[in-house]
Amino acid sequence: MRKFLCLCLLMSSAMVQAADWTPVFKSLEEGCIGNPVLSKITDQLFTWQRLKDGSVYPVINENAQQGKYRNIPQNYLRDMKPTIIKKMNLGEDYPNYYKHIYVGLKNAQLYQLPIDGFAEYVDGENGISGKIILFKPMTQQNYSRLKKIKFKIEPDAEFQGSIQQAPNGQVYLWCDTSM
Repeated sequence: MRKFLCLCLLMSSAMVQAADWTPVFKSLEEGCIGNPVLSKITDQLFTWQRLKDGSVYPVINENAQQGKYRNIPQNYLRDMKPTIIKKMNLGEDYPNYYKHIYVGLKNAQLYQLPIDGFAEYVDGENGISGKIILFKPMTQQNYSRLKKIKFKIEPDAEFQGSIQQAPNGQVYLWCDTSM
């Protein structure tokens, strides 16, 4: 019995409580407007590099590549993995030629459901941009619950978020801010 209790205590001390990212991403319900923490994160992810032909290409910042982020609250910072460019398989609406600047998350939740990470997607040639938050696999009941979230339209630019499900079953929160 003593060994069992010691094992339970050891396991519970090793478990990390999932960070709730809902306060960071909930602001996307208001016309895809980010909150200050989200803005601090996304401002550190990449810069634009001008190529010889005059086009621009996103380049991940060195600190972001190393997983070094500044001025981010500790509870979120602990979850953040290094930034990478990742291809998304979300169907025909998101061709692979868009650059997805992706931050994987460890032990993170949104709306009390586990999430894998989030991406800024951009295309320097045509002004395509937005945010995608990728959920981990979920039940149909949880997907139905997410679909009930009301996303408002931003009045000036008419940006609006939505919960989507890709043909491969991937559930994601999408906020397109393309101009």
